[in-house]
Amino acid sequence: MTRRRSSKKKSLLKHSQRRFRERYALVLNRNDLNALANICRKGEYFCFLESQSLTRKKAVVFYKGEYFPVIYHNEFKSIVTVLTFDMLNQREQEVFAGKLGISLEKMREKFQIKETKSTPAAPLYRRYF
Repeated sequence: MTRRRSSKKKSLLKHSQRRFRERYALVLNRNDLNALANICRKGEYFCFLESQSLTRKKAVVFYKGEYFPVIYHNEFKSIVTVLTFDMLNQREQEVFAGKLGISLEKMREKFQIKETKSTPAAPLYRRYF
């Protein structure tokens, strides 16, 4: 059981490194990704966006002078992937702009967002009565 868990964590690490390189042209090592994961684990992220499931959270993290929207996995205590700001939906962009204290249009100009590619997520739980 432990072996599978560590291999899953390694694959999450490799995936997030690839996505940082692909989307931000940054090469982050294991220590950088662990620092980002620790920020999320402690709840010290800049802006919480949503819980995607019981084990995953979407948040914006401020690290080394830049903002990164990330998906964090609670069980593995690891960053799953990094997103670009145009991958956030309208509501998430509004939450982030509000946290920055600027308008949505100014935030879109600052982070060069042309359009949102993501649709809002469905609610986690539905009550049927």
